[in-house]
Amino acid sequence: MISDKFLNNTKDMPPNRILLEALPYVKNFNFALDLGCGAFRDSRFLIDKGFLVDAVDNGVNVKEIQFKHNSLNFYSQTFWEFFYTEVKYDLINAQYSIPFCEPSKFLEVWKSITSSLKSGGIFAGQFFGPEDGFAPDAKMTFLINNEVDALFLDFKIHTFVEAKRTNQTATGRDKFWHIFDVIAERK
Repeated sequence: MISDKFLNNTKDMPPNRILLEALPYVKNFNFALDLGCGAFRDSRFLIDKGFLVDAVDNGVNVKEIQFKHNSLNFYSQTFWEFFYTEVKYDLINAQYSIPFCEPSKFLEVWKSITSSLKSGGIFAGQFFGPEDGFAPDAKMTFLINNEVDALFLDFKIHTFVEAKRTNQTATGRDKFWHIFDVIAERK
């Protein structure tokens, strides 16, 4: 379950930086998938930009705060339970969420993500490296540089940045971050 503190601290925040940086690469503003939507901050932004949004999060408390909008379909499920319609999305937004996919399900989920992106569709999100502060959690997926790079063989890379730094989480605790910011366009 996502902590209530996380949801309260993020609900009124602006959209994630990588999502904002990805928008100039988006060709069509029809369908977006928001994986790990949390407090719906990015979903709301995408709706304001004209997208019909499918938002996915398995946090029970996320379901409780869901806002109603004609342009939003919310799915209270894990990433591996969600049904990915092939060649549907113009944008897939996965801000700090994909690492929370169980390692045994990760490649299956990634294959579904890529097959659901339209040609020219944009992926925007992060992956966690093995030095990340969450790395002791065996229920999460951590990748090295080459593994992240291999996920994007069928993509044109717009942004691929590996970063290591200590910073606070949305709940206010200090954490060491080892992340890969990625913005990529499906060929």
